[in-house]
Amino acid sequence: MTRPGVTRRYLWLQLGGWGILCLILFSIALVYLQYSHHTLTRKLFGQVVLSYGLYLIYGLAASHLLHLGLRRWITLPLRALLPRLVPLFLAMAALMSALMIAINDRLLHITLGKVDRGIAVSLYVNNCIMLFGWVIVYALIHTVRERRRDEARRLELELAAQEAQYRSLSARVNPHFLFNALNTIRALMYEDRAQADLALTRLASLLRAGLRGEERREIPLKDELAVVDDYLQLEQMRFENRLRVCCEITDEARQALVPPMAVQHLVENAVKHGIARIEQGGEVVLRSSIADNTLQIVVTNPLPTTISNATEVSGTGLENSRQRLRLLYGADAELDLRLDDSIATATLRLPLNEGETNHARTSD
Repeated sequence: MTRPGVTRRYLWLQLGGWGILCLILFSIALVYLQYSHHTLTRKLFGQVVLSYGLYLIYGLAASHLLHLGLRRWITLPLRALLPRLVPLFLAMAALMSALMIAINDRLLHITLGKVDRGIAVSLYVNNCIMLFGWVIVYALIHTVRERRRDEARRLELELAAQEAQYRSLSARVNPHFLFNALNTIRALMYEDRAQADLALTRLASLLRAGLRGEERREIPLKDELAVVDDYLQLEQMRFENRLRVCCEITDEARQALVPPMAVQHLVENAVKHGIARIEQGGEVVLRSSIADNTLQIVVTNPLPTTISNATEVSGTGLENSRQRLRLLYGADAELDLRLDDSIATATLRLPLNEGETNHARTSD
């Protein structure tokens, strides 16, 4: 178990970095001995190995002490960091040099010559260079890690914002429809209590579907069609013979996944801006099929002759649906509304996932 501030990655980087450096210096020392006409005896070879083995230990110790200071100061502004880092850095270089002279030369007698003032200064300068390189690498690694963390935090915030936006746009029962449905049920209570009871059951199912839209990203189309049926049954109680419905759904399409209430919004828009505004009413046609790995849902309805622009029949519900589709599928989904000879055609195209089943996926 590693101590706080000492991760497994840190240990491996420390051992790997200083180990590679010592191997390079060790190789240079052997080449130097060979070309300086020193006889490379077993004793001398052992002294060189021990010398750089100890250097590895000194480097690990000094750099770890630097690490203990840097991990507390690394986030400070440069003006506040330098007065703390420079004295510690110089002290660690001096410590390494002192250990090399005291242990290697005085105690173990494994230096290659007499240690004078010039050699001591040279050792100190070399150790400063090595530790300065270590500080640079440490700062680079810290910068890369912080950028990755910042990117991860940014992505988390974006996902949280998208989730919040999705929930704010998630399927809700239109309050105007709810008001009209309650009025219809109130009237039925005095005329036909059985019908009123059935209407209440359908309304409860519709409200439950609206709540479910906040919990699940996608549901099978067959479940969505059950919601649409509840909605249309309630509206037929209100409009009676003025509202006629025709559904043409392939069996394959029924198993595909759609956002909750997405189709219901299309049908509701057709009733609200079409059937409700035509005295003799009309027929809402709902078709769905799969082609080229795409689920296509088409809703058509008649329009009053006074409407000639698609913006007049594109309510808030459709715009919210478009935003939900962008959040869920990006540019892979489409929702188009087209007018042609007083007929409105809303077309929803959704991409199918590979191996898509009839099981709804829940929100993460």
